[in-house]
Amino acid sequence: MVEQHILIFGDALRFYPTKNDRFPSYPSQVIQSKTVSHLPFPTAVICWNNELLSERGEEEYITHLACGELFIVVLTNNNRLLGMGYSANCEIVDATMNYRVSEWIEVKLGEKLSELLYDPMNRMTRLVCGGECVFVVVNDRWVFSRGSNGDGQLGINEPTTRDRWDVFTPVYEFMASMNGCHESSRITHMKAGHFHAGIVVDQRVLFMTGSNSCRQLGTPDYEPKRRFTRITSLVLDEGELINDLGLGGAHTVVLTTRGRVFTVGWNAMGELGDGTKRQRSSWHLLDLPFHVSKIFIDAKANRTIVMSHDGSQFYGSGTIDATNQTNMRPLILPNDFTAGHKVEVQGIRSSLYAVYDRSVVYGLSDKERYVDLRPLNMAITHLESGNLYMVAIVSPKTHSPLSLLIDRMKDHRLSDVSFLFSDS
Repeated sequence: MVEQHILIFGDALRFYPTKNDRFPSYPSQVIQSKTVSHLPFPTAVICWNNELLSERGEEEYITHLACGELFIVVLTNNNRLLGMGYSANCEIVDATMNYRVSEWIEVKLGEKLSELLYDPMNRMTRLVCGGECVFVVVNDRWVFSRGSNGDGQLGINEPTTRDRWDVFTPVYEFMASMNGCHESSRITHMKAGHFHAGIVVDQRVLFMTGSNSCRQLGTPDYEPKRRFTRITSLVLDEGELINDLGLGGAHTVVLTTRGRVFTVGWNAMGELGDGTKRQRSSWHLLDLPFHVSKIFIDAKANRTIVMSHDGSQFYGSGTIDATNQTNMRPLILPNDFTAGHKVEVQGIRSSLYAVYDRSVVYGLSDKERYVDLRPLNMAITHLESGNLYMVAIVSPKTHSPLSLLIDRMKDHRLSDVSFLFSDS
């Protein structure tokens, strides 16, 4: 059985799996345990392991992790969703339940999604959270959403003015547009920001829905979209495709296969990296001294961070430090980072963290080492940012459980394996 834990950095009080609102004092180092372990400041707790997934007597493990503003959702290999946290907009509970979920619960899929998943050939291949909503994608083709819809971010386009949905609802209009595509067409990227969401089909076609108050959808008007609308304003060179999509608090970032990065939308913190604090309705091409291989966009934050092709340089703009950088500038990593280390960057609000070799977590503002998993021979297999916290899935390196997990995920045709395990 693959051992997995969930590690929370930040305001973990919201997710502690008991009804007690107070934490015990923190020891100065990780205490390895089969149940609950505690880590020093910033507040972090290993709050769950896969013993809680084994009540049915089946071998079950986490395949996807996603964070909303105040809640966490995980997807397992058995097509189950489990959630924890605050669910004031029915992100993980129905309208009759208490908003606070202080221990893990199974999220109801609803009749239509359950009916689709009754066929064993159909699997949930993507799990995405916005600030107050959840999306699941089946076979990289069918989209279902639930939660807050006040800005049309669910893409449902119902004639009613319901501002929230407590059951997974098919995004019919987008499915119809997919049915008009080639039979082999698939969703290659899906991301959600705080109040908007985006989908890329075949790395070529961009669809957006939700709030457009800062023109983050890439359209000249301020009107929100209540369905996934094709965005034609992003013009790429011949043969150039979309390599990644990132959505922030109110801005959108696109990385292309030629290493170019385009930004649009809200810019009060300088997150567009154009040297100003003026929002844009047209796409801005970042001026960088290298081709970009990866973007790190916190779905609830106002920053843009990029990594060079060889992984040696990180540049960022927006909420990087107290000055709010308006130009893309190099990030200063701790001294013990070397060119051989694999580095990832994530953040919560104004705090920024660097993770290297999937084992050590640093705070970039104070250069302190917060978590070091190497003495436990453990590694972070996935990292995701919420608004007040950052969440990681942690597994031991011994007996090659990560390789085993990767193989099993591929057997289930899960689409994000390369994203979850970039070293595989």
